[in-house]
Amino acid sequence: MRTDNKVRIGQVRLAYVHLDEPRAFDESQTPKYEVTAIIRKDDKKSLDAVKKSYEIASQNGVEKFGQGFTRRVTPLVRPEGSDNGLLIDCDKDDRYADNEDFKGCYMLGIKAKTKPAVGSSKFGTSHLLEKNEIQDELYSGCYGYVFFNFYPYSFNNGTKMGIAAGLDSVYKTADGESLGGRSNNLNAFSDLDEEDPLGVDSDDLPF
Repeated sequence: MRTDNKVRIGQVRLAYVHLDEPRAFDESQTPKYEVTAIIRKDDKKSLDAVKKSYEIASQNGVEKFGQGFTRRVTPLVRPEGSDNGLLIDCDKDDRYADNEDFKGCYMLGIKAKTKPAVGSSKFGTSHLLEKNEIQDELYSGCYGYVFFNFYPYSFNNGTKMGIAAGLDSVYKTADGESLGGRSNNLNAFSDLDEEDPLGVDSDDLPF
């Protein structure tokens, strides 16, 4: 089983940012840290890295859970009209198709139960952010690098199988116009609803 499937993508735009503390949609769920990466379709380097990690996770799933995993594996790109798939094609999703911020992009939701490292180069040198700094510095619309890995999962006696993205760390590189409507004077790029647009979110998953 290969373990060299950690991915660094970026610079990407960040959305649905919850990195200062974990959150849950209801009391029955385990709170998780999370961020969504908005990846431009012309960012071949990031998308190639995503595809490679997905292929490794798929093979790991077969080795760990058997050949039946191939029939249950989560699609890399979510089919139109489906709610199952890792990369959401924003041009084909009614929630994002008419929004200029998401045109020509994929979205990938990445989560973790444990606190991810969050860094920034705001003061000219790389440093880790404290909780209060994360609240001030990381928001939907800023830019950065995201480190994560795809991993296979199986629970409920194998009735649910798939691949999920586990968050390792986030490194902010630049400010941007807030997707929530906040303007930022430090915007270095010219190029939501707080509902969960992402895939599986089970307490049985390790991340």
